[in-house]
Amino acid sequence: MRHKFAVATAFISLILPLCAMAIMQCVEEERVEAFLGGGLAGCLIGSVLGVIALILNRGESRLVKILSIIPMCPLGVYMLLLIPYILFR
Repeated sequence: MRHKFAVATAFISLILPLCAMAIMQCVEEERVEAFLGGGLAGCLIGSVLGVIALILNRGESRLVKILSIIPMCPLGVYMLLLIPYILFR
């Protein structure tokens, strides 16, 4: 039961950035801001769900590990780009 919940949470964390982008496209008038803002918000929430999936998985499935880490990658790149912006502002 726990393994199925971990897989489902990993898939939801992977799909969530796409859903957030689609919702932001409907709400926001400017397309580029909606795309980037929705993607960032979706990756943030997807990362939280990915961490939950990793905790539930505890090293059992490689698929869950891979699917949970994918939403964390864009958020990590954003944080790496944010550090020079804060330091040299």
